[in-house]
Amino acid sequence: MPEIIRLQASASYGHTGQYVARLTGRDSKFTFAREFIGRRSERTSTADVDDAGLYEICDVDRRGGKDSTYWVVAKVGDELYKFAASKAEAMKIAKAFDDGRKLEDVVSPWLSCRELRDVAEAIVKWKFFLSTTGSNVVVPLDLPGGGESPALLASSSACPQDPEVARLVADELARLDAEASRLEAEGKQPYAGFSILSPKAAAAARAGRMRDGIVADIMAALSSLDAKDAKAVLAEVAKTLK
Repeated sequence: MPEIIRLQASASYGHTGQYVARLTGRDSKFTFAREFIGRRSERTSTADVDDAGLYEICDVDRRGGKDSTYWVVAKVGDELYKFAASKAEAMKIAKAFDDGRKLEDVVSPWLSCRELRDVAEAIVKWKFFLSTTGSNVVVPLDLPGGGESPALLASSSACPQDPEVARLVADELARLDAEASRLEAEGKQPYAGFSILSPKAAAAARAGRMRDGIVADIMAALSSLDAKDAKAVLAEVAKTLK
């Protein structure tokens, strides 16, 4: 992903009023407190942002109506990404801003896992295949996450009601379910998104990040020592913590 995220609003021909804004909190009259940003021409407004935050893009349709979408721009690792948010989610985040919280303490974003998404789609298609009846059955052989279809299923005459076909599909579904469980256990998600953290969850996340940073620093320091000295240092640390 680029280090700069481009946000653009547009207006239909004959209309104006489009905008891009950074949302900094709530407003009793206008719902959100806004900082209007970006370059504005006759029918577009464009903002290149490199700061994490909550943003609004307001388009104007051909009838002159305004249509707002909300976006969380946040870092995952060291890279900026853009995540769609509902108005209700935007209001929750804005309320947290009013309470003095920063974005990184309010949202926990994640990226999509293409492998998990393919597996999930394969499961849906194979289950649909098993539920079909009649002669016009399409065998889902083009599944990106479906592995290699058993030879019997490669026939266009494969019938879901055939006990052997049903058994083979059940085996494939079991394999896919196991793969999905493995990926989910690794914290993978089929689609990109974010969760909104409570203050308690945010404090736990901060503590986790601090712990991970300390461990990384310790491991970097130990890697500069030979094995004997590294073990001696760890023994001293363990003694101190008792």
